[in-house]
Amino acid sequence: MYAEGQTISDKTIFLDGASLHDCKLERCTLVYNGFMNYSMHGCDFSECKWSFNGPAANMLHFFRQIYAQGATEFVDEVYKAIRQNDAIPGVAEDQS
Repeated sequence: MYAEGQTISDKTIFLDGASLHDCKLERCTLVYNGFMNYSMHGCDFSECKWSFNGPAANMLHFFRQIYAQGATEFVDEVYKAIRQNDAIPGVAEDQS
């Protein structure tokens, strides 16, 4: 899917391979499987739902598991980097 400057409402959007720029997403379900990168910049989200499947879901489960096993400092560093839009520890850059 490619969209630029559009308002998209009440749709299911599969993010793998998608390119969304300066869009307003309303009541959409955003699905990320983690099989392909995507590009998303300048989008606004209103009442959207998120769904993670396949490798994307596996990564979230992985973080939950290592956090529960005591790797809290690493997981906190990753989320801090995400919130500050910094490089994520242990991840090759230019993944978008």
